[in-house]
Amino acid sequence: MKRNILCIVAVLSMIGCLDDKTNYDYRDINDFSLSVGRMFTNWQESYVLYPGEEVTIEPTVRLSMDTLALNVSYKWLLNGKPVGEDKAYTYKAEQVGKNELILSVTDKDTDVAFSGRTIINVQSPLESGWLLLTESPSGSSELSMVLGRRYTRLVDNGYGGTKDRDTVIYSDVKFNLVPNLGSKPIKVVENYAWTTEDDEFGSELMILQRSGAVEVSGLNLERLIVTAGDFDAAGAPNGFMAKNAVLTWGTKWLLNETDNKIYGALATVTSDLHSGSYNSDPAFNGKQFRDILPCYKIGSNADVYKIIVAIGMDNTMYGIIDDGKATDHYENDFSMYYDNHNGGFAELQAASGENIDMSWFRNFAGNYIYHSYMDAGYYDNPYFSIVAKGGAYYWHQFTLEIPYRYADGPLTIVESKTGSLNPQMFTDYVDAALLTNNASTESAVLVATGNKIYGATYLNGDNGTELKGDFPARIAGIAVKDSRNRDYNSHLGVVLEDGNFYVFEVKPATKTSAMTLEELFHKNLKELNPNFGKVVDFVVKYGGDGSNVSFYRPF
Repeated sequence: MKRNILCIVAVLSMIGCLDDKTNYDYRDINDFSLSVGRMFTNWQESYVLYPGEEVTIEPTVRLSMDTLALNVSYKWLLNGKPVGEDKAYTYKAEQVGKNELILSVTDKDTDVAFSGRTIINVQSPLESGWLLLTESPSGSSELSMVLGRRYTRLVDNGYGGTKDRDTVIYSDVKFNLVPNLGSKPIKVVENYAWTTEDDEFGSELMILQRSGAVEVSGLNLERLIVTAGDFDAAGAPNGFMAKNAVLTWGTKWLLNETDNKIYGALATVTSDLHSGSYNSDPAFNGKQFRDILPCYKIGSNADVYKIIVAIGMDNTMYGIIDDGKATDHYENDFSMYYDNHNGGFAELQAASGENIDMSWFRNFAGNYIYHSYMDAGYYDNPYFSIVAKGGAYYWHQFTLEIPYRYADGPLTIVESKTGSLNPQMFTDYVDAALLTNNASTESAVLVATGNKIYGATYLNGDNGTELKGDFPARIAGIAVKDSRNRDYNSHLGVVLEDGNFYVFEVKPATKTSAMTLEELFHKNLKELNPNFGKVVDFVVKYGGDGSNVSFYRPF
């Protein structure tokens, strides 16, 4: 045994004396093992430009060893095509749309490469902002806009990298954007086609007016068509004049002032807002209606409204089914796939086991003041109303449910909540706006009365307190740009009868203070344009494919 051990030791000694001719060089290699956020600095996930503007992108590149003299090469690809090999790249915006810019960096010593991707959004300056529909002294309808411009900067993300942080600057005002629009304006409604992430379908605006509704491009506000031309061969009924409209990529409904009847169109293609013609005969057997409620129907997500609420002349609510969708948008098949009930008409009933007071839904003994949609769920369609009843004022929040496999019959009411509101909010009522998606504050309703703004975080029992009461003139209208991102608070637009226009940041309530308004912008529109007319409607124009309405970024 001892002899065997000695032999083994001798063999190992001989092996140890042999020259190792194999090259095992374990030196450190400078590579791209850092995260994208740490590797590319001075680099944003997206850029926003107007046509004619340009941006020079020159990121600082770091490798894992972070050497001072990088031996690297650069290659820029714009929408898949090579456009440069310098460290910096200058992009000049020309055509409206989304552009993918990729920078590929290669370490020449190791041939290891890594890429970063950014999106350059070229927007029309008229795509989004605060939209004012006014009537001139001669009765002409005019559209004006206070533009909201988004600037993006990089901030620390708390994890050793950076993230985009947006700031909105309100500065420019455009007047009378659509010449010869019409006369005697009533209302403006924005409409969207079915969209996917890569689609460039824009929005449209329908301008309701007594001279006849017209539609304009949501991208550049160019006049498109007279709405009456979208009726079938029989044409619009005599004296037709739409006083309200709900427009979706699946259905379109016009409430006629002349006979209080609804006229509808069912789309055949979700990507074409004019693919379906309005029927010259009134819908729903000619039933008369008092109003039709606004509806959240933007984008192609599952969480969109599938029930539109209409209110009969007896103050009874009904549901209109809107559950059609694109057959297969992944394969660019935008033809309408109907879930068998698109355009159907249904009564409302309490869900089984729910204690629902149906007096709020059938033969309601009160007056409706304000309506708003909320944030829809997969099955849930929530609405919010302000009503006057028995000399008092109330908020009413309710949710309708459409099951996955809906069958003909009543729609169910799964939730109905009410609460009182401060009557001082309605002494000289003008307008209201709902904040339902502000991540940093509770759901709140803002009410304009006279020259004052009130706010109520109604779900926690707050019935309304004065937020601002020193405006120099009576308020003409208010509108809210809501936010779900905790980095951003909602913005409130306020326009006065004397032409003063304001934008406020809505600061959420804290443990020691109530909700507050912080002024961001103020101009007198009549000083800028002495011909600025009477405000008839005031809304937030989201523009584009409606993605801004997801509340994750400002304009």
